[in-house]
Amino acid sequence: MSTYICGITIGPIYDTILSANSPVSLWYSSILFSKIALDLIRTLKNKFGDDVDIISPYYNEEEDLSDGIGKYPDRIIFTVKNKTVGELGETLKTIFNVEKEVISELIYSDLSNEEFIKDTVLSDSDGNKLGNDELLKYVKAYFTNYLQFHYYFIEEEKDSFGKQLLEVQKVLDYLELTKTFNATIGIGEEKKLNKRIKKDPLIALYSGIDYNPNKTIKKSTLFQSYIDKNTFKDSKQSRNLLKIEEFAKLAQNEEKDNKIGKYFAMVNADGDNFGAFIRQIKSKKTMKAFSKAVYDFTVETKELIKDYGAAIYYMGGDDILMLAPLRNEKYENKNIFSLCREINILFEKYLSDKNGELITVVQAESSTEMLSALKNISISFGVSIKYYKFPLYETLAIANDLLAISKSASKVNTSAVKNATTVHVMKNSSKSVGLYLRNDKLTELSELVEKTIEQKDDLARTIIYKLRDYASLFAYGNTNKKDVLFDNIFDFYRKDLTSNYDNVIKKCYDDIVVSTNDYIVKDIEKYFYNKKNDEIGDDLLTLITMLKIGTFFIEEEVY
Repeated sequence: MSTYICGITIGPIYDTILSANSPVSLWYSSILFSKIALDLIRTLKNKFGDDVDIISPYYNEEEDLSDGIGKYPDRIIFTVKNKTVGELGETLKTIFNVEKEVISELIYSDLSNEEFIKDTVLSDSDGNKLGNDELLKYVKAYFTNYLQFHYYFIEEEKDSFGKQLLEVQKVLDYLELTKTFNATIGIGEEKKLNKRIKKDPLIALYSGIDYNPNKTIKKSTLFQSYIDKNTFKDSKQSRNLLKIEEFAKLAQNEEKDNKIGKYFAMVNADGDNFGAFIRQIKSKKTMKAFSKAVYDFTVETKELIKDYGAAIYYMGGDDILMLAPLRNEKYENKNIFSLCREINILFEKYLSDKNGELITVVQAESSTEMLSALKNISISFGVSIKYYKFPLYETLAIANDLLAISKSASKVNTSAVKNATTVHVMKNSSKSVGLYLRNDKLTELSELVEKTIEQKDDLARTIIYKLRDYASLFAYGNTNKKDVLFDNIFDFYRKDLTSNYDNVIKKCYDDIVVSTNDYIVKDIEKYFYNKKNDEIGDDLLTLITMLKIGTFFIEEEVY
């Protein structure tokens, strides 16, 4: 019998994550789908035994979800032998139906919690308690319809594994867009469900007891099974789970009541150019080595992010979604930009020609095209910085949009490529600033932020005003004259300068001038509100934008 390359896609993970209204419900959405993926992998191994080979994600039989991180992606790639087309298709359908039953029972057990019922969520239009049998019937009908499991497989051909895998991926992409969910599924007209649950059982669960999701999800089966105390620790003030404002407070300055203690960062990251590399793969061995490299990256990156004080909601393969404080003095990576820089360094360590194990396998295929494609793999970030009361689902959507800019800014600047970070800061006053920069420039931004903090006064803001005053001179001066302009600005404030601040600013500006295609501050979609001014050139506008981000970190709260 033939061997088949198979792919499974699980959804709707993105829609479910967007329905989250708190950090803990966001975590629940992610861990739910990771559990589904892990369940399916284990069932495949159980059903097919030695005839199945899990290609992606990398599967470690001894690993589970006890670290509380949703690290299994929404796609599973595997090969199966010794099965007919009919047998394979029917087995997958059976596996899907069983898993939907499992998830329905899990959600039902959490919704039927006695305290939850007392909160009148499970009642009809007349206020009468809804029977458990009717609830279970509804939840099963809902999730059988809501969960979107699709599969596709093709017969394996010699030396074409990568190309065939991309064909499988392409079909799965299409199937993901073909949603079959019908939101009108219910239990009949004779019973009218409370609106909070009729709309969506997950929304009801996320709304929580007394509209507090912490109370509900803390008692859920998933939380009790997989919670990671390092991710969701109890705050000193209450027994509620860590809230957005608790994350934000990690950036609080002990000496001053700074604003960033009320802001948080939602970071969405994704690998670049994976498809181009996979297209060159000829053997299953190389693909498995690549999956192992992705796994190794996630293991070390997970510890880096947790040490910084951020919460990881999703870390499936090359995708990362996390909520983080803007700064944390207790750790070496003090601000969110240095954290992104360190993640990028780890990405290069494991997913480039710097990885000795991976490069050995790649070189064995004697493909210069594959080696070239490996060198082009990178990671991009979208960083959305918002006030702690800003709706979480909107912050998620914006972070996703910013990531898309990082991966497609070349539409605006033809010299720009992926391997980039796009930052958007929106203050509670609705004032905002945005910046696109290549990942190797994160050091400049991070250093400028830290030096601005060390300055500990409003000098940076004053320098911004002076730079605007000198804009026309910067526009027409040569390099030497620009050094003189900087000296004129800084000499006036020389006695107030600390931490070599003037040299850091000059160095940053020099880098912007030399690497002009590595930064973009305007003309990128709706999140870049930087005002255009013909007198201010792009180089100077970039520096001013970076200084504005720096001054944001030292602004004090006004009451």
